[in-house]
Amino acid sequence: MRAGAMWFIKDPQDQNFHPIRDILERPTLTQLRKLLISAIMYSIVVALGVGSVASLLCAGFNSILPLRWKTR
Repeated sequence: MRAGAMWFIKDPQDQNFHPIRDILERPTLTQLRKLLISAIMYSIVVALGVGSVASLLCAGFNSILPLRWKTR
């Protein structure tokens, strides 16, 4: 891969890479904003993943959902 193509990912082998110091030096509001954005993005991915499977099952297989098991 070309050097500098993934500039947003820090190299862990860099001597100047200190992730804990970076976290402690940044303001709390910035850290909370990054955490909130990550939570929203992961929630959207999970909701789309589960929602797409559920909607495909409902649309394609009406006999499967809702599951009705006969015990006898």
